[in-house]
Amino acid sequence: MGAGLPPESEVLAAARAVLERHGTVVSQSRFVDLVRLRIRAGQDAVRLGPHRLRRLMAQAGFCAMEVRTRRSASQRPLSRCPVCRGPLDEVRNRTLFGGEVALTRRCRRCPYWTGEARRVPVLYVFHYAA
Repeated sequence: MGAGLPPESEVLAAARAVLERHGTVVSQSRFVDLVRLRIRAGQDAVRLGPHRLRRLMAQAGFCAMEVRTRRSASQRPLSRCPVCRGPLDEVRNRTLFGGEVALTRRCRRCPYWTGEARRVPVLYVFHYAA
């Protein structure tokens, strides 16, 4: 039998159970493994990728996601959030001469933000927020 793609409700229930038990999971790959094990208890094989789980956790009310980043040399502007693929909003400020300048870009869905120096996610920390 082939690997199945679990529905979002099943993934969210398994992720909630994992976070209730562990409280905090410091690695995205560890979190994916724990959630897969929880879902796999009733099935043979489960397909669950880290990007899908991270996107679901960014929108879940029971998970507080922390994104640790590093600076990147790339100056290419971002149009979508690298964490959850959500839209980025510019935070603008007025100058003394009446113009506007973009200070940062913030995601609407998750805690990711970047400034003039582009920030690249390197570590995800998942906390249970009841």
